[in-house]
Amino acid sequence: MVDAIGPRTVELRDAAGRTSELPADRVFLLTGYRPDFDLLRSLGVELAPDTGRPTHDPTTLETNVPGLYLAGSLTAGRFISEVFIENGRYDGEKIFGTASEREGAMRRFGEPERPVGE
Repeated sequence: MVDAIGPRTVELRDAAGRTSELPADRVFLLTGYRPDFDLLRSLGVELAPDTGRPTHDPTTLETNVPGLYLAGSLTAGRFISEVFIENGRYDGEKIFGTASEREGAMRRFGEPERPVGE
């Protein structure tokens, strides 16, 4: 179980309660199918009150919290069914890619912003 995420480490706790620390340059927070809005708010991410969509740059997927990026269905707030493999698969290039890789991802995806659905 993850106990804490620091600037360069992740603290883990095993079933016996022992903790260990691992170095980490990047942490991918996979919270499951339903967004954890309380977690996002606790990190300072602004959410649209009506949709739960997080404030983020659609080109880089960086949130209003500098250095905090979101990917996949989490970017759609309560409308998680808008994002699936076909249109979320380039999120890694948007977050970690160079400017030209981001441009390529945007061309392949077609639009910088996710369409509003449901």
